[in-house]
Amino acid sequence: MSIKQPVSALFFSVKIIFMIIMLLAHAMTFAATVDGLYSAKVEVPNRDKKHFEKGLRSALIVVLAKNSSNSEAEIRVNPQMAAELERGHKYVEQFSYQSMDEDGDNPRLLLKASFPESVINDFLQRGGLSLWPANRPETLLIPVMKINGTLSLNNFQVRQQYNLDGLFKDAAYKYGLALAPAKTQRSVPSKSLRAYWNWDVASINKATANLPHDAVFTGRIAITSGGVRGGWMLTQGGKKYSVDIQAKSMAQFVDRGFAWLAKLWAKQYAVNLQLGGNEQLLMVKGVSSHKQFTQLMTYLNKLDIVDHVYMLQLEPDLLTMAVGLKADAEQFERTLKRSRHLKASSAGDASSIYIWQ
Repeated sequence: MSIKQPVSALFFSVKIIFMIIMLLAHAMTFAATVDGLYSAKVEVPNRDKKHFEKGLRSALIVVLAKNSSNSEAEIRVNPQMAAELERGHKYVEQFSYQSMDEDGDNPRLLLKASFPESVINDFLQRGGLSLWPANRPETLLIPVMKINGTLSLNNFQVRQQYNLDGLFKDAAYKYGLALAPAKTQRSVPSKSLRAYWNWDVASINKATANLPHDAVFTGRIAITSGGVRGGWMLTQGGKKYSVDIQAKSMAQFVDRGFAWLAKLWAKQYAVNLQLGGNEQLLMVKGVSSHKQFTQLMTYLNKLDIVDHVYMLQLEPDLLTMAVGLKADAEQFERTLKRSRHLKASSAGDASSIYIWQ
């Protein structure tokens, strides 16, 4: 069902955004939905079956880490998922190979794999892991470089020499971060370089006040004979966090900074889907107006088995919610199957998706 009236669509969007802010424990408006959350790239030595299957399992673990507050190491040793992770290659939805540095001394082969969202959500629930929703802070980067005592920000030659844009893009994809558009990044004025380098929060806030963003990630990156030294500072909502980093290469420096940021946010914004063992993911299609949204929420909250409902993610035709239950998940599923308003979708293996009618 589509919305025919533009005014109604706008009203619906505004009302939904307001409700999300009210429903979520994190009272923050996120400006970006991250793409690529269900895919990952891993390096493999060759294309044979053994390394193919091992690579797919590694990619699955990377994707799970992108969508939760748990690290790859923690996911690998999770006893509730150990058996299924060994068969992780069977869940792949799409895959492809990519050759890197073919003409160089160290050619690399990357395996890119994608997995269904329903599979990832099922793994997270089975393992008792929290879910980091896809609506994440849009991050404005201010990477200040110091080379031979000279500071630079948007110097094209410097950025190209160290492949900064590529490193930022790859790290954001790896850890599921939403970066502000390149045009916005380039709009940060360079006149306050010294203040950025010194992590002067007041100057940073002033320089970025008119640029769309949810958070600012300021790096001070010093190129030395022994590698890269410096750190990153996050400013967001009146708070600041920082980390010092030493690395052997620019790629390692960027990766460590982005990994630190992802961990910081995942711990802050992840939603525990297994609170008391009685929270269940519910995904519903067919909600195309504010009236239907209200009807759905009213219906769920009136069920005797339901304790509370939290909105996790809003997409054009898919609502993802965490439903707190007073009984077990099996009883909740039986209740939904008897419902006149919700019909289980038969699309693919997404048995947890229902259609509102």
